[in-house]
Formats: sequence, C-alpha cells, structure tokens
Amino acid sequence: MNKVNFCDKCNLCDNGKLVWGEGNINADLFFIGEAPGADEAKAGRPFVGRCGRYFTTLLNECNINRKDVYISNIVKHRPPDNRAPFFDEIKACQQYLIEEIREVNPKLIITLGRTSGNWWNHYRPFIINQYYPTRKWLPLYHPSYLLRRQKTEPIKWKEALLKTMKEIL
Repeated sequence: MNKVNFCDKCNLCDNGKLVWGEGNINADLFFIGEAPGADEAKAGRPFVGRCGRYFTTLLNECNINRKDVYISNIVKHRPPDNRAPFFDEIKACQQYLIEEIREVNPKLIITLGRTSGNWWNHYRPFIINQYYPTRKWLPLYHPSYLLRRQKTEPIKWKEALLKTMKEIL
C-alpha cells in the first residue's frame, strides 16, 4: 500500500496527521468507519479512543481478535468539531480507502455507521464492483451509537456480524 505522509486533496488536510487503516493485510473482515476522532488523530491510528476500545471489546465478544481484521476510515484526517466528512472530502480521500480494500482483498466489508454505509452503497457499483463484483457487504451501527444504546443494540450488532460471518467465511 502506498501510504503517503502528506495529503493536500481537501480542507481536512490541515487537521493533523494522516490516520491510515491498520490490521491484518490478509484479513477476511474489513471494517470501515467514518473519520478519525481526536484520540485517533493524536495517536495516528484508527479506533483507539473510547469508541475504539468499545469496538475492540465487541470484536472480542465475537471471538474476533482485532489483529486479525483490517480497520480503516473513509477519510484519513479528522473533520473539525468531530463533524461528519463532507461529500467533497470523501470524494477526495476515497482513493486511499479503495487502495486499502484492493490490497487487503477481504471477503466481507463491514461499514460502521451511516456515513461509511452510504459511501459504500453509493460508490460500490461504480468503483469497487469493477474490481470485485462479488464483494459482500454488511452495514452495522457505529460503535459510538452502540455506546449510547447499551441494552439491546450491541447484542443485535454482534448477532448480525456472527450470522454474516458464518454464511460467508
């Protein structure tokens, strides 16, 4: 993967260091979040803050080791005030994510939250499917949403992930 150290493709490029995806380059599962948060921008790693720790806990409860999956975000810089990335920012940055997906070549793409789910659903027919027409996709809630709905939603999240993995892997 060609991980550049500098990017000036959109307005987000002024917001700290690039946060690349990480994990097993041969992973069957590829998780896509929205954008780095403050902790991720500081550490230079995806999903390491409170939400990331909860995400790792959810994976562990599904008997999935974080080091066995690949985790990335649609955009590689933190949006100001933790807002969702704008369409032009996503469009400018998506080439990096597409390159990560091609390199990892996972069996299952799991989008975490509305922003990554909308991106995948919108761009898949035009970009991804030309390379991998049979790629499987599972949209799930973002772990930050699950943190706010601890009683039932995490159970449904884990059940959906485990059921889909059983069918695909």
